[in-house]
Amino acid sequence: EPLTTIEEEAFKRKAVEIDVACHLFTAVLMKPVAIQYHVDLSQNVLSMALESPALQNELYAQLIRLTCSDIPYALQAWKLLAMAIPI
Repeated sequence: EPLTTIEEEAFKRKAVEIDVACHLFTAVLMKPVAIQYHVDLSQNVLSMALESPALQNELYAQLIRLTCSDIPYALQAWKLLAMAIPI
């Protein structure tokens, strides 16, 4: 379920995809063998967020949730947030 209010059903589905992708980006520690995985995942998340201001808001809400939590590898969420700031 999206953290923000999204009216359009298609964008709701994309918001859930953004949530899952942000969680995957954060849950997998960035090691040299996993760098391409993180590059591809971040590119997909950021390009999805560019489709609509509602999805951009959802991305920021997800990243705020992840950076404020006590999950392992929260530093990963900060890295994704740093990439998302120019959006």
